[in-house]
Amino acid sequence: MGPFKVESVGKRKYMLTFVENTTRYAEVNFLYKKSDATRFIKAFCEKVKTSTERYPHSFRTDQGGEYVNKELEPYFESNRIKHQTTAFYSHESNGTAERYNQTLTSMV
Repeated sequence: MGPFKVESVGKRKYMLTFVENTTRYAEVNFLYKKSDATRFIKAFCEKVKTSTERYPHSFRTDQGGEYVNKELEPYFESNRIKHQTTAFYSHESNGTAERYNQTLTSMV
């Protein structure tokens, strides 16, 4: 999500959320710029591998450039993570994550 009109205390303008489908474990990360998303996605996948001894089976995103890029796609392929992208302008395809983002926005 972002850019926000008002920066966070740490001068961050974007928010990246992860929601694990089975357990509904959720994580929020704040970014300076959208391109920081790749680093946080890799870190999240590594965290999943550390706790479960496996990489995530799949990773669902919209088709934004922060998710579909030359650095992230080879990472997914090399770790056998299926990257599922949703259709453009179909927020309902990312239902759980979109609802979580709405909840966070309402809380703020």
